[in-house]
Amino acid sequence: MLTFPLHQAVLRGDVELVNELLTRGRADTDAWDSNGDTALQLALDRRDAAMIAALAGHSADQAAVAEAGAAVSESDELRRVVQAAAVVSI
Repeated sequence: MLTFPLHQAVLRGDVELVNELLTRGRADTDAWDSNGDTALQLALDRRDAAMIAALAGHSADQAAVAEAGAAVSESDELRRVVQAAAVVSI
């Protein structure tokens, strides 16, 4: 399976590394791994609110962020993070 350092950091839940990779321009938030997942999609699958906020704050695909906001229903906190990220990063 092809993965990128950003994807690996998301899967490990390492928000600090994600922020470092993105701040230094060392990662593409919209890159797809060999399963066709972006880092944002992985964070959404993990229901990791802090990771979603970090990725959205670094210009993750805004259409995906908006779609995620529509799809998140079981967690009020997660829904608030996704909605806030969609508003902040537009």
